Amino acid sequence: MAEELLKIDHVPTGASVASTVTQRLSRLLRNQLGTVLTQHSGFGLTDWRMFVGLSQKPGSTQKELVEFAQMEQAQVSRSLALMKERGLITSVRSRSDKRAWLFSLTSKGQTQFERLLPLVRAYCEGIDAVLTPREMKLYLDMAQRIARACMETDVKVLAQNKKAG
Repeated sequence: MAEELLKIDHVPTGASVASTVTQRLSRLLRNQLGTVLTQHSGFGLTDWRMFVGLSQKPGSTQKELVEFAQMEQAQVSRSLALMKERGLITSVRSRSDKRAWLFSLTSKGQTQFERLLPLVRAYCEGIDAVLTPREMKLYLDMAQRIARACMETDVKVLAQNKKAG
């Protein structure tokens, strides 16, 4: 079934199998977590990432939250506006940069985060549980090797393009 979900047999010509499958898996994991959150709480994945970011670092700027969540500025902005409207966060102007706002969870927001945490934790544990500890170590080792190859390949491709140009 995972083969159909990830379409392992359908990798575009010239594409990296590892990269394509990883991107598809990442998309699937994000979408499924977003669906679980929406169905059980009415919050989406961007909202969840704002809850996590603000629980870890109260007083974050929008720019910091964009970097933390690795999401688009517009998505983060919409999420923060809705969370503020619902009374889940507060915002105050930064004293050091008058253009920036500092966001923090309200007590209502912290309570909501604590309600969502067991749901997300159960989802994540369910995913991790399909691998034995040995398989998890192997998976993480392979992911690190692919990440290193990605960075090294980028450097090699740039060097080859300079020589060719």
